Amino acid sequence: MATFPMNTPANSPVVIDEVWAKEILENRRNRLVMEQLVNHDYEGQIKNHGDTVHIISLPDMVAQDIVPGTEMTVTPLVPTEQLLVIDQYKGVPAEVQDMLMKQSTYDLRRPYTEKIGFALADAIDKYLIGIALAGVAAGNTLTAVSALNKATLVAAHAKLDALNVPTEGRSLIINGFGKADLRLDQDMSWAERQGAGNSIAGAGYAGVIYDTPVYVTNQVPKINSNANWGFILLHRDALTAAVQIDPEVETDRRILSKSWIVAGSTLFGGKVIRPDHIVVIPRTV
Repeated sequence: MATFPMNTPANSPVVIDEVWAKEILENRRNRLVMEQLVNHDYEGQIKNHGDTVHIISLPDMVAQDIVPGTEMTVTPLVPTEQLLVIDQYKGVPAEVQDMLMKQSTYDLRRPYTEKIGFALADAIDKYLIGIALAGVAAGNTLTAVSALNKATLVAAHAKLDALNVPTEGRSLIINGFGKADLRLDQDMSWAERQGAGNSIAGAGYAGVIYDTPVYVTNQVPKINSNANWGFILLHRDALTAAVQIDPEVETDRRILSKSWIVAGSTLFGGKVIRPDHIVVIPRTV
C-alpha cells in the first residue's frame, strides 16, 4: 500500500496564517500554449476509446501534358502510414494536512488544485514542443543568432514559403528572452495595444509580427548542448495532438493521516506529421 509522508509544523510553517499575506500569491504558470497551436483533427476518433490512430497520407502528384493519341504515364501512389499514439500519462499528487488547513484561514485545496492543473498543462506543452524540435525536417534549422531580428524571421518564413506552407496558420513560439528581443523591433504589434477588435487570443499570446501571431512560453527548452534556446516557427498542421483525458484534479480523504490527497492526471499523445512545416530558430542563451 502506498504511503504519504505527513506534513508537520516543523517542515511547513510557511502555510500557517500568521506568516501569510492577505491573499495567496499564485505563481504565474503557462497554460497550454503549444497545445492550442497544433491541429486536433484526430482527437474525436480516439477521445473515448483506443490508443492509436493510423494516419494515411499520399505523395504529391504532378500534372502531365496530354498529347492526343498518347497515353499518359500512370504513377503508382504508395501511401505512407503514421501513428498517433496516446501514450503520455502524467500525474501530480499532493497532500494537505488537516492541521495546516485548520490553522489557515484559506482553503488550501484550491491553490493546490490550481498548481496541479498548471503542472499538467505544462507537461503537455513541454512534450509537444519537444517533439517539434526533434521532428523538424532536415535543412529547416537556421544558424544560431544572438537575438531575434527581422532578417532571421524573414529567413524562417522563406523556408516555409519555399515549401508552399500556407501563411495562415503559422505561429512563432518563443520565451521571455525572445520577447525581449522583439521589444526592439518596431514591426511588433503588441497584444495590449491591439484593442477589443483583435480576433487573435489564447494563452501566451503576445502580439503579431510580420502577420504571424507570437506566443510566449517558458517551456521552450535549451538545445544544442544548452547553447541555444529552441524557438519555433510552425504551421498548425505540422503536429497533431489528442488529449484523451483532459487535465483533471480529484481529492480524496485519508483518515489515518488526517489529511486530504489532491491528485491530478491527464492522458494525451502527439505526432509530427509534416516535418517541413516547422522551422527551428536557435537563439544564443
